[in-house]
Amino acid sequence: MRIMQVFGGSWGSTLALAYSQTHPDKVTGIVLRGIFLLRKKELDWFYEGGAAAVFPDAWEPFRDFIPEDERNCFIAAYSKRLTSSDADVQIEAAKRWTTWEMMTAHLLQNHENIKRGEDDKFSLAFARIENHYFINKGFLDSDSHLLDNVDKIRHIKSFIVQVHVYSSFLGLPLCVSLFLMHLARHSV
Repeated sequence: MRIMQVFGGSWGSTLALAYSQTHPDKVTGIVLRGIFLLRKKELDWFYEGGAAAVFPDAWEPFRDFIPEDERNCFIAAYSKRLTSSDADVQIEAAKRWTTWEMMTAHLLQNHENIKRGEDDKFSLAFARIENHYFINKGFLDSDSHLLDNVDKIRHIKSFIVQVHVYSSFLGLPLCVSLFLMHLARHSV
């Protein structure tokens, strides 16, 4: 029996796809935006320096918290600190991780969202959960698990809102792309 539509953006798109592939008989529709497939190359781009070119001011505090000799894998370096026996280290790592996430979550920075990184409890929960999944590769069978299993959900009606920032991919003017991105962030 099909009982739900799933919606997800970014990390939520990962969860929506994983759920739909595990329970395709329970899903009537899928709406995805900002698709994140939890592949190593996506994690590397975002957490190992690629996104730093887009968000250099946000990257520096995230990067600088980690000693230079541990910067070969920021996800592992943050995992070590998020599970440290020192509560102050845990909280500082969580705040840095969460602030990096919140500062990069929108094309135009959302200061209310960024302030969430200042909250100790929220930051610690947010950073630990996300980092735990990333360090464990989402508990998926392979790096391409979500792509490899797309046939399981091919029959489900799906909508994808994936706006390219530079809009050339869609052939749309930038203002239209930004509007669609806004709708994707604030709809449903």
